[in-house]
Amino acid sequence: MYMGVCDRGSRGGGLLNQIRSLIDRIEELNPNPLPIVVRSLDYPKTGKTCDLLAKEIISKRKGRRTTIENSDWRRMTALEKFREEHANNQFFDQWLLSYRPLTSLPSIRAILDLDNPPQLPSDQSSELPRTDPSDSSDVPAKESSGPSPLTEDKKPTGDIDIGLSRLSTQTKVLVNSQKLKRHAAFLGGTGSGKTTAAMNVIEQLLLDGIPAILLDRKGDLSCYAHPKTWSDSLNGPDFQLREQRRGQLQQKIDIAIYTPGNPEGRPLALPILPTGTSLLAEHEQEKLCRCAASSLVGMMGYSNKGASSKVAILFHALKLLCKQSSTATTLSKLIESIDSENSELVSAIGKLDVRNFEKIVEGLESIRTLKSHLFLEGGESLDAERLFGINNFASPQKTKLTIINLKFLDDLEDTQFWVSMLLMELERWTKQSPSEQLQGVILLDEADIYLPAMGKPATKQPLESLLKRARSAGLGILLATQSPGDFDYKCRDNIGTWMLGRIQSDTAIKKMKPLLEDCKSDVSKKLASQELGQFFLASEGDVNAVQSRCSAILTTQLSGTELLEAVECQKE
Repeated sequence: MYMGVCDRGSRGGGLLNQIRSLIDRIEELNPNPLPIVVRSLDYPKTGKTCDLLAKEIISKRKGRRTTIENSDWRRMTALEKFREEHANNQFFDQWLLSYRPLTSLPSIRAILDLDNPPQLPSDQSSELPRTDPSDSSDVPAKESSGPSPLTEDKKPTGDIDIGLSRLSTQTKVLVNSQKLKRHAAFLGGTGSGKTTAAMNVIEQLLLDGIPAILLDRKGDLSCYAHPKTWSDSLNGPDFQLREQRRGQLQQKIDIAIYTPGNPEGRPLALPILPTGTSLLAEHEQEKLCRCAASSLVGMMGYSNKGASSKVAILFHALKLLCKQSSTATTLSKLIESIDSENSELVSAIGKLDVRNFEKIVEGLESIRTLKSHLFLEGGESLDAERLFGINNFASPQKTKLTIINLKFLDDLEDTQFWVSMLLMELERWTKQSPSEQLQGVILLDEADIYLPAMGKPATKQPLESLLKRARSAGLGILLATQSPGDFDYKCRDNIGTWMLGRIQSDTAIKKMKPLLEDCKSDVSKKLASQELGQFFLASEGDVNAVQSRCSAILTTQLSGTELLEAVECQKE
């Protein structure tokens, strides 16, 4: 393997020359190594550089290219400091083995191709908790200062046992589950325990009959769907009590795992507009049409200057299709509608240039060809009721846990587009399913990529909208990030509960100032010194210092092969 960092700009031939130099160096070596091209910027989608990468690196030499995002660089740098501080801890090596902080990074996994390991004989599978027919963990396995133990004491119905007060270890800190209608955020750097704290909440909700959706970009949350999770011996904090909860979960939950972007797994058919959009009020229809149009134009790569007219034409085309049928609007239907230049659409766009139709159709056809894995038609459709396991998709006496594993999607842009479609489907559902009670929750791990402080990805507007509107349907949104400095705190008024773990970056703490100023006590200087599992629980201005409970399942990274094994177990 020979890796070259090619970070020059694509204009002026800088990037092209870097790749040529990499190829020349490979030719000098004997035997020729596998070439890996890495950069921090997006790769050009057309032109000589794109052709050279495809022909000489990927096709001829079976090499790979990947983008190392800034957040991954920061985590790698943070690990070095973390290692210096904790290398003498007797549990540090075990923590490294359990957490795998480097090999859990998407860029490192792509460079080393860890999701496609050699096929090994599989062990016999144990029963999965299912009836479905069709940050790896931030917490080490053992740590003396780890999360506080599960207890057998019963808690009031509807209350979530967050943990024990650090001021008095005998005092439980409870949060009523109905407060999650105003959403929650779990913030903490690497090794803070935020993933386990979030899953502790979700496990209790599942046992109380509240379904959950997990968006899993790294592959660690997907371990809930693998047989070994339910049969392996437990260790770490209070394994006996965790084993008791694991047994309860195994009897209670119905797990489904989906793999968008991988037809060999269990993909979901992705419409441009979901079924039932036509049943919404006109202004709600227009909102979804506008959001979908913007996302599509973003995928086509148009600059801001040329985007507005194309967004407008797509908006009118989607609006007409929405009126014509109550079924889902697919990419094929949209292309056919614009390509036909029907009179209604021509009339609707007013003085906009009809010649744009051809360019838009070409752009949509390119998406359909190059991103066919995103727009599969037929099979199981993206449907909120399916994901929550309610109404026609309900399993008797079971609570649905749906895991959507996003690691098979090619890049961040694909991930953000797919998630934007999911968020629009959830908003459609909230309009048609109002409820005063909590009906379900969704966890978005690595939330900073969906709601970043800088930039406006396809997910930002629909997520901001859902945070405002989901409460009316009893939908709780749980956001988790280990990059709190990259998160947009303008949404803070729509999030009622905050779990603030160890955050050592001064820059991140400064960016959190608007949030911290809402707290009645100043905790900004205490965030960096918190230990594993320690959080400040902030809600409505009140702040409690908490030692969080440990989830029954300590999440572990699954390879691509193990993920497909989990899917196959559901099909049996």
